[in-house]
Amino acid sequence: MPYTIKQWKSNTKLQTQLKEALDNPALKSALETLTVAYLPAESPSLTFDGETKDLTVVLALRHMHRVGFYGFINALQNLARPIEEQQQEAPGWGKLHPESE
Repeated sequence: MPYTIKQWKSNTKLQTQLKEALDNPALKSALETLTVAYLPAESPSLTFDGETKDLTVVLALRHMHRVGFYGFINALQNLARPIEEQQQEAPGWGKLHPESE
């Protein structure tokens, strides 16, 4: 069973292990490689799922994927940060909580 976000925030051992993994040069390089690989293409049409799509559709799909990818990376980095660091920051939109909390 996965940990809840609250459990992650109260478990410094888990946070330390995740931070060490995220600081691993091979993982950093892999994340950078994938981030660059999903930059928007500038081709008038591309084949996607066996169909030719126009540039607008391709760019929209890649943009959505990239936003999700960045969100995933940021979420992992947030799990690895001690709660004291997060409380020092002043978020522009207030504190966000998962729906289950």
